[in-house]
Amino acid sequence: MIKKLFLLFVVLPISVGCYAQVGSSCGTLKYLEYQETKHQGYKEAVKLSFNIAKEYSESSNAKSIGTHTIPVVVHVVYNTPEQNLHDTVIFNQIELLSDYFNRRNADTILMRSEFDIVKGKANIEFELAQYDSNNLPTNGITRTFTSLSTFMPLWFDMAEVEYVKSTADGGHDPWDTLRYLNIWVCNMLSDNQLIGFNGYATPPANLPNWQGQLIPPMTAGVVIHFPFFGSNNPNDPTDIVTGKIHDQGKLLVHEVGHYLGLRHIDGDGDCSQDDWIDDTPIGSDLGVDCDTMNPCFDNIQGVDLPEMYENYMGFTYESCQNTLTQGQCDFMNAVLETARYDLVHNNQGLNIPEAVLNSAVIYPNPSSGDVTISSSIKLKLVVLRSLSGVEIARFSCKGYENALHFDKVPPGTYFLSLIDEMGQTSVQKIIFI
Repeated sequence: MIKKLFLLFVVLPISVGCYAQVGSSCGTLKYLEYQETKHQGYKEAVKLSFNIAKEYSESSNAKSIGTHTIPVVVHVVYNTPEQNLHDTVIFNQIELLSDYFNRRNADTILMRSEFDIVKGKANIEFELAQYDSNNLPTNGITRTFTSLSTFMPLWFDMAEVEYVKSTADGGHDPWDTLRYLNIWVCNMLSDNQLIGFNGYATPPANLPNWQGQLIPPMTAGVVIHFPFFGSNNPNDPTDIVTGKIHDQGKLLVHEVGHYLGLRHIDGDGDCSQDDWIDDTPIGSDLGVDCDTMNPCFDNIQGVDLPEMYENYMGFTYESCQNTLTQGQCDFMNAVLETARYDLVHNNQGLNIPEAVLNSAVIYPNPSSGDVTISSSIKLKLVVLRSLSGVEIARFSCKGYENALHFDKVPPGTYFLSLIDEMGQTSVQKIIFI
């Protein structure tokens, strides 16, 4: 719940990452010090941007936003085969991310009835990008072998942790961070297994509930420790320091929440701290258990709600978590209409010529090799590519209906690029059996 505005600039800095270290539960200070040494003079911009996002979430404009769809690219940066997660793990995690944001998960029935008055559905969907930064077809996944055994140095240096976001430093450069949600999956546990991140995110620049972080766009995204990604990950999902199990894909929900401006629900402190969202109960440094304690007084719609261990933005076990509040959902959507506008309004989806895409029918699909493409717009060229964008075959076309034969194409999923006489290109998926 929101405190009075004069508290805005006296709240202590908070974390953008969940930090597991002997004797500590959150790596707040190092990350914030790293960013603050790079970027000065942010307070006025922070205040302005927060007011814009908050006012938007409460305006009549926010009521007609509809569904936001965020294009995602997952950068798998691996040193061992175990770290090179299979495509099915990535598909699973992205599907779960959408389900959790939109209350399609079965365990929502475990939410205590007291929170029915604040439960929220975000209407935010996530899908792997269909086009890369160069407008080439993609499956939204990159894979990079690195010679680095870990991106967490023993001496903890946030600049070196950020190496995962740089090809020159052993990681992978981000795609345009204004148009894609970049997620890096890598090893974030130090070689001595005593220090590491479970995950961390860069929140939108200039939001005051993040207490003054001004972060350049080219670093924006989410980083996740590889065993904690997805619910079908074959690696051990146990946090060796806290003992928590991350096997339900909910850690990414937490970090994407940070990426979209949400703070930890307890405000990273005692009952005097807050996350600046109206309908989240005041917490007091929530622990890991599904604890029903209520040490803080709050008044939400006339009710003193208990601590909300069900909320994804807390630190409880994943088995406890199952929901966001509507206030959190409204705020994230406001961020997508303000600080992260280009992510949903100027992304790769706009590069698909709808006239070509909607006019073309490909059949049969799945196919054993023979394919007919029927279109109300004359096609000039058809190109078959693998999911990684490698060209396999191309055919010149002469009209509205083209019968093509694809010889010796291995079974699997591919992209067909349809190019009309004006040079417009659309892409559809096709399966060969």
